[in-house]
Parts: sequence; C-alpha cells; structure tokens
Amino acid sequence: MVKIKKYLTKADKFRDKISPKYAQFLRKKYRKEQWKKKVKQRVVDTLPLRLLTKYNTYNFEGLQKQKITSLYIYGNVGTGKTVLSAYYYVDFLKQLYLEQSSFVSKTYHFVVFSKFMDYLQTDPNDSFDLMKQYMQCDLLVLDEFGAKKMTEYIYDRIYLIINERYLSMLPTIINSNNTLAEIGEKFSDTRIIRRIEEDYILIEKKPYKN
Repeated sequence: MVKIKKYLTKADKFRDKISPKYAQFLRKKYRKEQWKKKVKQRVVDTLPLRLLTKYNTYNFEGLQKQKITSLYIYGNVGTGKTVLSAYYYVDFLKQLYLEQSSFVSKTYHFVVFSKFMDYLQTDPNDSFDLMKQYMQCDLLVLDEFGAKKMTEYIYDRIYLIINERYLSMLPTIINSNNTLAEIGEKFSDTRIIRRIEEDYILIEKKPYKN
C-alpha cells in the first residue's frame, strides 16, 4: 500500500519508469483500498437509519451485478426490495468512485418516497430547490414508490424529476410493491410508466432470504 501511494504522489518523477497500463493498475488498486477504508462507510451512512441494520446483516452473495443504470425493483411486501436498492446504491457509487477521480463532487440521495410526498404537500412553494437536487444528483433512489396514493400535483412533480433524469442520462433506482401494470391501473397518466419502460431494467424481487 505504501509503495502504491508513493507512485501515486510522485507520478511526475516516475512517469518515465512506469508504463501507463501499470500506473492505471496502481491507481485502481489504491482507490479500491481507499473505498474500503474511508469512502464506503460514508456512503452507507447516508442510508436511512432503519435500513442500516438490514444492510449490514443482509447476505448479498450471489446477487447479479449491474453496471450503473436505472432500475425498477418490484415485488410483494417484505421481499427485501429496499435493502436490494441499498445494495445497488452503494455498489453504483463504488463504481463511480473507482472510475472517476472527481468523486468528491458527486451527489447522491436515498429518498423515502412517502416522506418526500409529505414535504411536497406541506411546502409546495419551497420544494423546488429539493426537486432540483433530485433532478441533478448523480444517483437517486426512490424507496417505496406508489406506497401512498399520489395526487395529480404529486404525480406531476415526480414525473418532472424522472423525466429530467431520463433526459440527462442520470441513473435512478426505484422500488415499489407494484408492477408497472398495477401502477398504470392507478393513474390514467402513463408518462412515468413510459419513461421506466424505455430506460430501466426491471427486477422482480423474490421473497427475502438471508
């Protein structure tokens, strides 16, 4: 580890002695160590408190890896959709960290959908700044989408967020107790469903296993 850091901090001095491929290898190895020691816990700490214990004890072995992309995770109540969303949230941020040196400038949010709905209804005039954050952040999770009935006003605001992220090609993870067909039955407006069908990988979460 000391040797790796030495090469990284004195890159100019060793430039003519290290091949670009080897230098890239050292940087990636160094960043993996930094992720484990310093960065991962900071990311995990942004999860809702009620989720931390489940995340820290969940057996993620055997889960299918995904490259950074938008996901729609659905299934029955209690199947572990939220903790699976947390897994991909942390894993996608790990990928961003390993691939990009500017990770410190990245923004990411794990949003409990019902709380966000309450905020939109309570402070509709002051909600735009928060909506803007969710539109522009590098990774967004919407947890328990559709768990509470949405008014037309709420639906329009959520569509604005999802559509803006779609246009900007920013990854979004949504989990829900409902299939897309069931969401469609609740609303005559299908704009959100169309965006999800166009851009998201659909994952059906089977019953929780640990």
